[in-house]
Amino acid sequence: MENNKLKATKEQAERLDFVISEMDRIKNGETSELKYYKLLPEYEELVSNYDWSDEVFEENGKKGLKNVKGEVVVPAIYDNYGILEPYYLKLNPVVAQLDGKVALVERDGKGTPYTDFEYHYIEPIHFSNLYAVWKKEDLKHFALMVCGMVITPYEIDDYGMPCDGVIPLAANGKKGLLAEELGLIYIKPEYDEVYDEGV
Repeated sequence: MENNKLKATKEQAERLDFVISEMDRIKNGETSELKYYKLLPEYEELVSNYDWSDEVFEENGKKGLKNVKGEVVVPAIYDNYGILEPYYLKLNPVVAQLDGKVALVERDGKGTPYTDFEYHYIEPIHFSNLYAVWKKEDLKHFALMVCGMVITPYEIDDYGMPCDGVIPLAANGKKGLLAEELGLIYIKPEYDEVYDEGV
């Protein structure tokens, strides 16, 4: 969907930085709450209407990332990248590939590894802080990672959309879940059905 949008400009990025900083000031009680609700539509419009994703550049046979301001967030030291992150989620790491293995690396201007380069594939699970991670030894099953730590066995073969703080999981025709908002409680996929009555 991002590809159908106009790329955000440096000026729009600077305006978004200002809007976010003002909203943060209001959250910290430094000014009127009414101002927050006046800024919210502008924030939503900027975030929704433009493509904010980092851009890949190449240098000496390696690839790096620049944000919409043209600032290098990852120098050209890796072979490739997975799904690119938007400018305004500055703390989100990105999946980088090096010598046939992938890891999460920080967008800190240095490309500091956030995990070891030991995975075959890493996929962010949208609307959560979790990643699905695969090892080369078993491409049919994956584990879940949060904050750079693997928190489940490599036994899951599918996941669903996070809902009500829970991520549905499956393995070998059985169901389980990860209760993300209740302290990362892992229920192994070994049940015939998981019934959710909502919040």
